[in-house]
Amino acid sequence: MLASLDEENQRLIDAFNAAVAEHAAVRTMLHQARSIITEAFGGNAEFLQTSTSAFAKLSTHIKAFKPLAEQGLSHGYAQIFNVIAMIAERAPTVANQGMVDTLLRIFDDIEENLETSLAIEREAERQRLEAFATLRGRLNGEISNLNSRIADLGREVLNLSLAVSNYQENVAGAQAQLEDVATLRADKTAQCGAEDAAFQFKNSELQNQIVTCGNAIYLMEDKRELLERYN
Repeated sequence: MLASLDEENQRLIDAFNAAVAEHAAVRTMLHQARSIITEAFGGNAEFLQTSTSAFAKLSTHIKAFKPLAEQGLSHGYAQIFNVIAMIAERAPTVANQGMVDTLLRIFDDIEENLETSLAIEREAERQRLEAFATLRGRLNGEISNLNSRIADLGREVLNLSLAVSNYQENVAGAQAQLEDVATLRADKTAQCGAEDAAFQFKNSELQNQIVTCGNAIYLMEDKRELLERYN
């Protein structure tokens, strides 16, 4: 965005410099035209009766002027200068004070208009540059704030990523613990089953032994009664 803004600003600066150059070109041509008149008539008190080629020289000079741009300020003044050239071409070879005064007055008006126009251009460019500096400064501030916010968001995303990673690790650890507990439970269940089977086996053997001892005692009692009966 700033690059585009700077490019547009440079384009406007170039346009302003071109306008200044056009003013300078018109002023230069105007000063040269004025010099042709003043050199021919400025110091001659009898110039009204003096035959001169100054008007023809003035016309040739004006026609040689080339505008700097087709649609610029110099192009507009070139049309005015062409009218002055036509007037100079039709002027008599004997100097006419009214004609000279008219030309000089026209030159004065054009120069005054040039100064006013250039002052307006300079003031407009000054205000534009001031507004551009304000706008660019505001955009720089907003971009800086956005960059700071982006950095903050980046840190938040990193923290969230770490939190998710830790959560996933904790889930994996808890899952592993559950699996360990399930394995331990299965092992303990198998162990308890084996121990119960062994207990049942031993208990059965003990019961058998008790029955056998009971039978033996019963037989011994019978024998004792028989012995006592026959004695």
